[in-house]
Amino acid sequence: MKTHCLLPVMLFLSLSTLFSSAQTNSANADNPALTRFGDAITFYLSFDRGVNAELAKGEAAPTKTDDGEPQFLPGLHGKAMMLVGKGQSTFGYSAAGNVDLTRPGAAVAWTSPHDWVRSDTEDYFFPVTIMSHGVKLLLGRQGRLKADRTDMIYAWAKLGDSKEILIQGGNSLGWQNGEWHLWVMNWRSNAVEFSLDGAPLGRVDTPVRFPSEGDGAGLIKVGAQSASCRYLIDEVMILDRPLTDEEATWIYDEGMKQ
Repeated sequence: MKTHCLLPVMLFLSLSTLFSSAQTNSANADNPALTRFGDAITFYLSFDRGVNAELAKGEAAPTKTDDGEPQFLPGLHGKAMMLVGKGQSTFGYSAAGNVDLTRPGAAVAWTSPHDWVRSDTEDYFFPVTIMSHGVKLLLGRQGRLKADRTDMIYAWAKLGDSKEILIQGGNSLGWQNGEWHLWVMNWRSNAVEFSLDGAPLGRVDTPVRFPSEGDGAGLIKVGAQSASCRYLIDEVMILDRPLTDEEATWIYDEGMKQ
């Protein structure tokens, strides 16, 4: 091919790269994770522009809403979302293009208790749930229930009909209103990992391997909570590769500088 024929192609590729970089950097300039992990991010939701994702390789708008109206309040970076509903409320986004559970990846979210009142009866909430290819992954908080239930923060996974697994990362007994907490979950071909607030990733091997192929159909649920357990959620990211211990710690340390 002649050199002059290559010039338009090279110009197009250069412009495409610049556009992609500009799109990433303009999504939320306050979050340094966008610059560090920009090429790996497949879905990013900051709530600064409402409930549409700023970055999405699939559909950016939610496909479903369950009994919830969003409120936008000051967040870790820019705005954060709290859902207000009669029961458990959540927003749902198409998994296709936004997450691929046939390949290793990661999910990241920040949460903060909002007007919590501690009691003997405390509920669950689930900042991020991913369902695709017969796999269900979620980040969750289990509140205490008198003396019969332990308070814990965890990642949970179930692959097909196999036994569910759980990785505990601590508890929320000492959490205070307005504090921000970082959740990081990795999935690999045969394992799930979890880090809370930048701690080293705990790992549990899965009973069966993650599926190696599929059509990408599924759902990402964001912000599931009940009326008795309000929290803010911010800076939800899904990446097409797992994060390391150092990267999880870096995200937490950068967030704590805000």
